[in-house]
Amino acid sequence: MVRVDERPIKLTPIEYRLLCELINRSGQVLVPSYLLEKVWGSGYEADEHLVYLAIHRLRRKIEQDPENPQLIQNRPGMGYVFVTP
Repeated sequence: MVRVDERPIKLTPIEYRLLCELINRSGQVLVPSYLLEKVWGSGYEADEHLVYLAIHRLRRKIEQDPENPQLIQNRPGMGYVFVTP
């Protein structure tokens, strides 16, 4: 169960696995190819756009201001990092 400000948030299985991977590696920059392998599995290695779209949807659901994310931040040219509040 994922909650934001005590509200339950509905996530797709992919969004949930992605959030878990980010939280479990909080503070570490995760490259898209790593996230594809861990969240989507083999066969998706060349489709980094999937990561971008899933991060975008996830931010819209859990961030206070998705346009200025505080939890899931990107590191240009590297990847994404979950920042513990």
